[in-house]
Amino acid sequence: MIYSGQVAVAAAGTAQQVGTDEGERLYYFRADPDNTGSIAIGGSDVSMTNGLILDEADPPVMVMCQLSELYVDADTNDDVLCWFKVV
Repeated sequence: MIYSGQVAVAAAGTAQQVGTDEGERLYYFRADPDNTGSIAIGGSDVSMTNGLILDEADPPVMVMCQLSELYVDADTNDDVLCWFKVV
């Protein structure tokens, strides 16, 4: 089964939790191609200076994690992180 979602960053400069799934799984993440700026993923203190930076042209990245422990930040309000997992 395949699950997917998108998270829009409401306030640039503020870490936002990606989801609530607590099962550790392999996720694929990608910046939405319509984003204005870059996004960053990481822990609860993620920022544009310490996270894994994703740009709209970058290929998807794979991360083994619990979605509930992953956070996103962005350069611009309403930029989007896209994700999917296969279980």
